[in-house]
Amino acid sequence: MKRRLVLLLVLLIAGAILNLAIAWSCAAWVAPASATPVFTSGPLAVGEFEGVTSRRAFGHTRLSRATFRVSADAESTGGIDEWEWHINGREYSETQAGWPLRAWRCRNYGDVERATATSVTTVAKTGLNPIVGGIALTPFSPGPMAATWRALPYVPMWPGGVGNAALYAAALGLLIAGPGWVRRRIRRRRRQCEACGYPIGTSPVCTECGAAVSSG
Repeated sequence: MKRRLVLLLVLLIAGAILNLAIAWSCAAWVAPASATPVFTSGPLAVGEFEGVTSRRAFGHTRLSRATFRVSADAESTGGIDEWEWHINGREYSETQAGWPLRAWRCRNYGDVERATATSVTTVAKTGLNPIVGGIALTPFSPGPMAATWRALPYVPMWPGGVGNAALYAAALGLLIAGPGWVRRRIRRRRRQCEACGYPIGTSPVCTECGAAVSSG
């Protein structure tokens, strides 16, 4: 029992490490600019909306959020009259990395992208520490600035992080236990000792290694 608990703990730790390694690989090498930008908006207050531009690539999602004012027909046409850029952090660009679920994130408060059906615009603010919750790397190139900044995120997104770590731990467990299980099944069908492969007879234990012989 103790051995199984230790093995489970080791698998969970290995799954967590693998989760971070895969997320960082996606954040570092999968450029979000390769994905088509999708623009959505929703109301915040009277005459004020929040716009979100998202690019979803393999293992890497880039979100840009900002506040803006719209024309009367903006909800049907996507037209934007004026973007309201603030200095209080209400707009930002965010990397979410991990596979199959997004598990780690970081934000860039200096470069924010806006994309609609007809245009893509990037605003770069100065005087700020742009990367929060991540380790800055050299940008991807080429492409819109907010889609190409690059960092290794270390702020956890718990549902995705736990789910990925559990999935990887289970996969590692199958890789470790699977071959042994298959080998034991084959030996049992051949009337061999499951432990050493020696032919068994009527004895309740293997006459070669002393292991108990399965009655099935």
